[in-house]
Amino acid sequence: MNNSFEVIETTKGHPLAIHDDYKYRKYRINNANIITWVYLNEKKQDKCKGRLKTTGTKVLSVTNHKCKYDLAKIEVKKIYNIAKQRALDTTCSTAQIFQEEFTPLLEQGLGR
Repeated sequence: MNNSFEVIETTKGHPLAIHDDYKYRKYRINNANIITWVYLNEKKQDKCKGRLKTTGTKVLSVTNHKCKYDLAKIEVKKIYNIAKQRALDTTCSTAQIFQEEFTPLLEQGLGR
């Protein structure tokens, strides 16, 4: 089991955990500060009930998935967050920032 995960922000400002190329939304935190994340299932017909439990920066447990992840969507989400932060921090035009950040993905063929 991969013992690391990454937390990024959704477009609405909510935390989104990425572990082994699966996306999870925060479900709850218990008294011992263990966070339970549920699989962000965009295709409701998959009925995948994947769960991730973490504390701090450590993965405690992961349940098995019935579905396949979409690596392209995850990469786009990561780049989008980077571009969004750059747009807030610099005076460069938003269009220029997005073009600079997304060009490598388009060159890899993830834009199709």
